[in-house]
Amino acid sequence: MYVDFRDAQEFVARCQALAPAEGEILLVCLANQSASELDRIVELLSQTSIPFAGAIFPALIHDGAVRQSGAVVQVHPLVAGPTVVRIDNGEVDLTRPLPAVPVSRSKATCLVLADFSCVAVAALLEALFNRHGNVVNYFGAGAGTGDRKPSPVVFTSEGRFSGAALVTFLGSQGEVHLRHGWSRASDPVVATRTEGNVIKELNWEPAMSVYRNLVGDQVADSLTRKEDVPSAKRHPFGIAREDLEDVVRDPLLSTADGELVVLSDVPEHSVMRILEAEPERLIAAAGELAADFACRDDAAQVLLFDCYSRAMLLDRAFPEEISVFARGLRSRLSGCTVEGALALGEIASDGERLPDFHNKTMAAGVFYVGP
Repeated sequence: MYVDFRDAQEFVARCQALAPAEGEILLVCLANQSASELDRIVELLSQTSIPFAGAIFPALIHDGAVRQSGAVVQVHPLVAGPTVVRIDNGEVDLTRPLPAVPVSRSKATCLVLADFSCVAVAALLEALFNRHGNVVNYFGAGAGTGDRKPSPVVFTSEGRFSGAALVTFLGSQGEVHLRHGWSRASDPVVATRTEGNVIKELNWEPAMSVYRNLVGDQVADSLTRKEDVPSAKRHPFGIAREDLEDVVRDPLLSTADGELVVLSDVPEHSVMRILEAEPERLIAAAGELAADFACRDDAAQVLLFDCYSRAMLLDRAFPEEISVFARGLRSRLSGCTVEGALALGEIASDGERLPDFHNKTMAAGVFYVGP
């Protein structure tokens, strides 16, 4: 449900009207423009005894359109959590143990909402995968306002947290997929030396020098020019994945030492290529994503996380991407509304392989009533 509200009291009243039952949780995606009410929202919602978990996003998605204010609220069966995990300083703090999830006929969904500015999101996903394997789906997004500094963008009844992620296990039978539409546009190179999200060397040479050779001076120099959408954003890296689209890594800046900083971590020895895509190809990927879903008759809710960077790249054409996905689902799934947020990193995996923290990608989940 999309909620446009004047103040925290109105929002909490709307949440109470949803009447979540015992054993259910409110999932809240809050638009940045409405975040001034968040402290009061947390205070008032905590007084209702309704379990909730949520995060701030640059903007929201509702019924094929982008919304700059308000919140998207969904009710889901709760299996375990939400658990707050510290992921700042490049490490995952498991002082609070990850919750145990019972194995059942209905596969739970591990929902991760993370402060996108922390490079340890991928390490958290690895820790979750090591514990739960293919027993659960993995789904979620990077949250934030766009500032690269850790900020209190995730929240539960315990308060707001910066440099952290929320891990919540939803009992809804879910189906999750992702697509991006980017294509390989260079020969492969190897990330021979990395540290978190800093690529120090490619093919044993300074990373920025190799990147410049791959994309040219005009594109490489855009990382130091003050532009709304630097040309480098149209030439990201892709980490090779067998039988899947590459994992996109968005270039952010170069350092004085010739290193290349990207949005999320890059494991050493990763095989990488430059990626490219025309706007039409990115939009077409939205339709392909919709077609990936089985769209059972008992589908209850749809949640879409579409990358904020895609919105910036596509600009005025971006609403068409959302509409293509929504139309694709509605053609086979008339009873559900597409809701979600513009995200700063995307997660979707059925657990058959290690989940990744993706950039410039669309991740979607369809949740069903039955097992």
